[in-house]
Amino acid sequence: MATENWQVVGDVHCKTEYLGLVQPEKELPNTKFLMDFKVKMRRLRSDDMEGDEEIIEERNLRSIELEYNPQSMWVSISRELQELQVPSQVRTAVEDPILKGTIEARRESSYYARKYWHMEVEIDFCVRDDYGSFGTEWLQKSGVCPSCKFRMPTDDDDE
Repeated sequence: MATENWQVVGDVHCKTEYLGLVQPEKELPNTKFLMDFKVKMRRLRSDDMEGDEEIIEERNLRSIELEYNPQSMWVSISRELQELQVPSQVRTAVEDPILKGTIEARRESSYYARKYWHMEVEIDFCVRDDYGSFGTEWLQKSGVCPSCKFRMPTDDDDE
């Protein structure tokens, strides 16, 4: 699925929650973040004038381990969200809430604990398939949706 064909509609919601310190199996050289991501994406598909159909996709990402450094952390987080097919507009919208969540977590516990700061990040947003004129031209030539790769029925299929 190509996220570049998705138009983000409505608000993007991002909630971070500090879950506490987690003791690692091996001693860490310093305290690190352990982030669990829960992504809920609603996809609206508009079929001409028949109304919108909502498809809800929930994706849970494995926990990722990060050093506390806001610049390098964001590169890693953005890469993980991209792999989950989170559109760039959403990634931009959630950057500040996630980084603010890491600051809050640091305030709530000792930096020198040499454990994991465990955080949960929930992201909720809605997109609409937005093919525009490019999509219509593409489907006339290819017959395959450029976003989801579904083969669209053609007049030849009726024969």
